Amino acid sequence: LWANPETNYLKAEVDGQKWIISEEAAEKLRMQKHEVTEIGRIMGTELIDQNAVNPYTGAAVPILPASFVDSDMGSGLVMSVPAHAPFDYIALRDLQQQGKYTDIVPIPLVTVPNYGKIPAQDIVEKNKIPNQDDPRMDDLTQELYTAEFSKGKLNENCGEHAGKSVRQAREDVTKEFVEQRGSIMFHEMSQKRVICRCGNRVYVRILDDQWFINYGDAEWKKAVHEELPNLELVPAEVRAEFERTTDWLREWPCSRRVGLGTHVPWDPKWLFEPLSDSTIYMAYYTISHKIEKIDAEKLTPEVFDYIFLGKGDAANLPVDEATLKDLRAEFLYWYPYDYRFSAKDLISNHLTFQLFHHKAIFPAELQPKGMVVFGMGLLNGMKMSSSKGNVFLLEDAANEFGADTVRMFLVGSAEPWQDFDWRNELVLSVKKQIERMWQLVLDAETAEGTTPIDSWLESRMQQRIAAATKCLTAFQTRQALQEAYNGVVSDLAWYRRRLAGAAPGAVLKDVMSQWIRLMAPVIPYTAEELWKKTGRDANGLVSFAEWPVADEAKINKAVEVSEELLQRTVEDIQSILKLVQIEAKKVTLFIAPEWKKEVFRIVAGAEDKRNVVKTVMANEALRAKGKEATDAALQTVKLIHSLAPELVSGIAEGVDEAAVFAAAKEFIEKESGLAVEVVAAETSEHAKAKSALPFKPAIVVE
Repeated sequence: LWANPETNYLKAEVDGQKWIISEEAAEKLRMQKHEVTEIGRIMGTELIDQNAVNPYTGAAVPILPASFVDSDMGSGLVMSVPAHAPFDYIALRDLQQQGKYTDIVPIPLVTVPNYGKIPAQDIVEKNKIPNQDDPRMDDLTQELYTAEFSKGKLNENCGEHAGKSVRQAREDVTKEFVEQRGSIMFHEMSQKRVICRCGNRVYVRILDDQWFINYGDAEWKKAVHEELPNLELVPAEVRAEFERTTDWLREWPCSRRVGLGTHVPWDPKWLFEPLSDSTIYMAYYTISHKIEKIDAEKLTPEVFDYIFLGKGDAANLPVDEATLKDLRAEFLYWYPYDYRFSAKDLISNHLTFQLFHHKAIFPAELQPKGMVVFGMGLLNGMKMSSSKGNVFLLEDAANEFGADTVRMFLVGSAEPWQDFDWRNELVLSVKKQIERMWQLVLDAETAEGTTPIDSWLESRMQQRIAAATKCLTAFQTRQALQEAYNGVVSDLAWYRRRLAGAAPGAVLKDVMSQWIRLMAPVIPYTAEELWKKTGRDANGLVSFAEWPVADEAKINKAVEVSEELLQRTVEDIQSILKLVQIEAKKVTLFIAPEWKKEVFRIVAGAEDKRNVVKTVMANEALRAKGKEATDAALQTVKLIHSLAPELVSGIAEGVDEAAVFAAAKEFIEKESGLAVEVVAAETSEHAKAKSALPFKPAIVVE
């Protein structure tokens, strides 16, 4: 047994039994309806080296000193389990290294797969933990406890419980101790000193005449478990948390005397607390705008039964029949709801509660369809907490940075289910992005005529629209913004670069119209201003304009692949120029021969690319090339792994690389500052020519 030598313990009579406990434990026991009378005091130093008696086995248990024992946790004394608790093992090891208590040997109670006879010793020594202050200790403790709970079994030292899983034995031993051995249930917080939002300490207190909701009802739980597979959850990973919460929920204290809530109809001195009271308010929202016009005294339970459940005869209720039918129709228009949006910390209560309550109240066809779970907010890397004053109010953020800037930062910083980190310097950078879009849109107003690169820009915009729409449908708002803003800006930059100073084509105006609409949900105020300034508001606000839809007829994959080839090649040339230490004057591009394009097509279409060389060599013409074909196949596999699948399919369909480079020769020369020569690799004796691959010409700078 561990006792803190510095603690002044109480000798107390608890429900007629004499105990030694900490002063803090005595006060907590009083809150939990136990009679506690102080009959004396005893310092921890007086307990050290004394023996207690294990009430289960009758064996003597020595009391050892431990400064880590917190008088504000539990009873203020700790049962030492050095065989299974890493902190206990190290504390005992430290004392024994000082020559003390060397006769004490840890007694194992649980066997755990992949751990030694003394699991705590095993994990501590394998990780070479020097002392209790090692920062790895908490993680190692959690790792061992999890392994024991999920896979451990009680050993022969555990009497009649030997062979049971830890999970089962914990429940059985608890029941035995309470029902047969006079133990009491002591309720304690799982973490030290929980502070409520009001700034005060939170304690567990048992109240008289408390109201509970029995989420432990077996049939109710079963019904919720059966409904969960029908619920779409975003992200999918939270499903396990909903399943777990449904399992562990038992009797939930749903009432309070003060604070927010709704008066319990049959016991008005109590209030239903908000988490329990707000589980079907989404149903009420569907009719709240209409029902507020009806006299409250007419809103009887029977009226709500008709609106929400279709029970009763509308002609025989206090509210007129036409109004009731209208309310019923309004409710059914919105229900069942498609998605409920809330924070991930509410899965363990409110969000799961509402599944229980919907199952209890509504028929199968009106059960929730889905939920989207949000992450938490951080402020400069620290969790936002009103109790700690570490918050930045949304109103203050909008006033300081502007509503659109705040919206775009929140959308772009993380997916909805991820935590976002508010940092002022990053928010300012978003403001600059909006200003950049503003200027790009206004600059495009003078665009007219056509250019050779117009079809590429038009095609890219259709791809951005399709990708952004797909992401939004899946609630991937951050990825949607990557496509709708960053992707479009990147495409516009390449378009301007390819124009090489020439005026843009009129297609740019169409692209800007689509871009404004694409960004409107994220930056609505800016979008409305741009819509108006560019004269597109004749038919109303952009918020009422049609959402852009990708036009398949305008998607030109061949043009996109050609431009991607050109862009990658220019980047490769510029990278080489940074590395070579010569005054270069010329760059030669060696184009891969037709047989390598056939290798590319074979590799691209192969399901098993690990054995694709055999597939390539099955081609008689390629087999005749021997090692050269084998090498090309291996190089092509590596190249394909570095490319997006849709790009690979476009290359496999065929790209006239010579024509692409010939048409863009002046552009490449301007970008590189070098004379450009394009050569078919099979016609050259240059050693580098043999390394040319489809979509990756060999490059020689000289």
